[in-house]
Amino acid sequence: MITAHDRVLKLHTAIEAAHRLRKQRIYTGTIEHWQSLLEEAGQFLGEMIEPEDENVRALAAQLEAIVATRLLAAGRPAKHPLRF
Repeated sequence: MITAHDRVLKLHTAIEAAHRLRKQRIYTGTIEHWQSLLEEAGQFLGEMIEPEDENVRALAAQLEAIVATRLLAAGRPAKHPLRF
C-alpha cells in the first residue's frame, strides 16, 4: 500500500523534474506520468484523512498547475482539471 508519505515523495520528485525541465521540451510520456500521479493523488485524497493529506493536496495542486502550463505552452489542452 502506498502511504501519504510515498505520495508526497512522488509528487515532490515530479515537481523537481518539472523545474529542471522548465525551458526544455517534455515528452508526452512524462506529461502522462505526471497526470497519472495527479489522478492517483485525487483518488487518495478522496479516500483517506491523514496528517500528510494536506501536503499531498498542496503538491498535487502545484504539479497540476505545472502540467497545465506546459500543455498550454505546447498548444495542447489540459485534461479535465482535478482542482486540488
